[in-house]
Amino acid sequence: MELDGESIGENKGGVLDLIRRTLAVRCLPGEIPERVHIDISSLDLGSSIRVADLIARVPFELVDDPNFAVVTVAVPEEMTKAAEGSEEDPLSPGFPRNR
Repeated sequence: MELDGESIGENKGGVLDLIRRTLAVRCLPGEIPERVHIDISSLDLGSSIRVADLIARVPFELVDDPNFAVVTVAVPEEMTKAAEGSEEDPLSPGFPRNR
């Protein structure tokens, strides 16, 4: 696998995670790809590219589970905790207050 581009989610502070470095393919021996290029530029926080998303992009048959995630942009734990804290903590800045 070779990832092309820079994801939107990474620019927002997300962490790119290449879950699967290889894919199982079915093709003629002379057509075995050396690598598969995956454009990740549209991946946002919490998004992933699955095997099913690659089927139309490659000229050979992918035999892995179509629902298997290949690459994802994870939301860092610090960002998740900050978002949860601002929603649940009435003393946190930005929480609407009744006056």
